[in-house]
Amino acid sequence: MKVVSKKELRQVTVLVRYLIKSTKSVILYVENDRGDRYYVTLNRNGNHSCNCKATKACYHIARARELENARIEARKASKQVVELPSGIAPINGTLRVKGPVLTKTTDISTKGALTTNRGFQLMAS
Repeated sequence: MKVVSKKELRQVTVLVRYLIKSTKSVILYVENDRGDRYYVTLNRNGNHSCNCKATKACYHIARARELENARIEARKASKQVVELPSGIAPINGTLRVKGPVLTKTTDISTKGALTTNRGFQLMAS
């Protein structure tokens, strides 16, 4: 039987999640079970950091990695193959609709410009 230490029993709640698109780094604002709040940075290169006073890898980083990995796995699991309805068939990566295509037409003489409610006129009066 595995012995569970006090460090492993600590709870971490993610309050805010930031994603830096250029570096693909994730910054989590977390709160532990005592109410202390810290910023945890998870980098793609494995160099993770936390602003707590620990000198080694802290439990904030370990919990943040677990939560982020679980989030990624849940996202992968939610992606499903979508079946097309019977009237639509994919051709060369594009979708073509079988049958008539319904389009909306607008009479420009009554509607005028698409951005205004005035009708069409040649010169301002």
